[in-house]
This record gives sequence, C-alpha cells and structure tokens, in this order.
Amino acid sequence: MKTYLWSLGLIVAACVLVGLGARKMSIAMKNSEPLRMAYDQWLAQKPDHEWLSLEGVHVEWSAAVRIDTQHKRRGVTTSTTSEYFVACWKSEEDEGPIHCFLVFDDADKSAFIDKAIDASNNKDEAWLKQNESKLSEVLTVEGLVRTGMDLSSDDERLLRKAGNVAAQFRIVDVGKTPQGGMGGLLILGGMVAFAGGIAWGVSVFRHNKKRKAARPVYPLPAHGQYPAPSHPPYPAPGAPGQTGQGSYPPPPYPPYPAPPGPSLGPK
Repeated sequence: MKTYLWSLGLIVAACVLVGLGARKMSIAMKNSEPLRMAYDQWLAQKPDHEWLSLEGVHVEWSAAVRIDTQHKRRGVTTSTTSEYFVACWKSEEDEGPIHCFLVFDDADKSAFIDKAIDASNNKDEAWLKQNESKLSEVLTVEGLVRTGMDLSSDDERLLRKAGNVAAQFRIVDVGKTPQGGMGGLLILGGMVAFAGGIAWGVSVFRHNKKRKAARPVYPLPAHGQYPAPSHPPYPAPGAPGQTGQGSYPPPPYPPYPAPPGPSLGPK
C-alpha cells in the first residue's frame, strides 16, 4: 500500500510541475517585452499584462506591510521568511486607496523598511528627520504581476486588513522577468516524473498479481529416490494337504459338505 502511495505522490508532483511550467510558458509567450506605462495611466486602464515597467511610482518606505511566513516540519518551526509589501501612489497628494503593492527582493531595502516602520510606530522623530530625504521616492519599477499559483489568498487577506486598500489590487514582484526556459524544464521534468510514477505503479501491480497467483510447488522425487513400499513377506505355500507353520491349509475339494441346517431347538 505504501508503494502505491509513493507512486501516486509522484504522479501528483508531476502534475504540479507541469502546471507551473505551463503557466511560466504562457506568461513568457504573452509577454515578449514589458508593457511600459506611466503609473497613473496604468491605474486608469489596468491592462491584462503581467510584465510591467511603470514610471512615476510614488512610494513611502514606512508605508509598508511585513508578512512573516513560518516554515514548519512535524510541528516544529524550522525557519521564518519575511516579505515587505510597499504601498504605491500616483502622486504625493494621492490619498485614494492603494491599488498596488511592490515586493523587493533586496536585503538592504528590507533592512531600511524595517527601520522606517519601527521609527514610524515608535515616533522616533530624530531618525525620521535624519532620513527624511530617503523615506519618500519616485521610482521606475519593472517586474511581474502575481497571478494564479503565485498569488497567495492569505497575503491578500492580510493586506486588506492593513487599511486603505482597494477591493481589487495588484502585487508586483520587482526585478522578476518571464521564465519561459524554466517553464520548459518544469514541463519536461513533470512528464518524466509522471511516466516514472505510472511505470512504478504498473510494476508494483504486476509483482503483487504474480505473488498472489503463485502456489507453493514442491519438487517431485527423482525415479528411485524413495524405496518401494515394503510389505510383510508371505510364507511360501506348503504342499497340498499339509498344514503347519509357514503353510496355508489346502482349499477344500468337492464334494463340499452341505451347510448345516437351521437349528430347530428342543422338541
């Protein structure tokens, strides 16, 4: 049974790999180059394009949400990873809801965001004044919009709890580009894993079928391996009319005596 479960797990993993690879291939085919737009124009149109290059994005580094993810194994936390979702606006005067969050895979930016959040929450006026010129920036960013399996419903739920967030918003991974080649490798690996899972399952099924159909076969003895069954020797018959040890009484000769009649009892 465990072997069948391993085979099934391999097939499921293969399907996941094929799905991920197909998605990456699809994004690469639809996005041969990034869509270049001003951020306010992109907000007005919201085109269905994953690979973006947006200009004039206003960010406030202290206006960010950190989401920690704990990785557990057998109920024990093995590691914790953090992502920083930085809110975007189209101008300094923009007070509308947040329509986009940027995610940076940059250790230096993450450390600065941590300090900015702590200083803002603790009202550290000295640090805020010292870094005033760095807290607000206008950026040109390029990256991929999270969709499908890359988009976590838990992340969306936590970001909505942050406050001034639009009902429909986007998350852009800054610095990421379409990976068509990786998608092809994932599809190939998934196909190999799927074929291996099927072959493994069929092999186990045939082995079990043969084992259930088998019967214990004992080798037949070779000719003369076992002695013939012995019988007690019969004594040689004696001459007719002779009796005694080692002989049989002779058979009666005719005329045979008449059988006795029925007993009538006393008269």
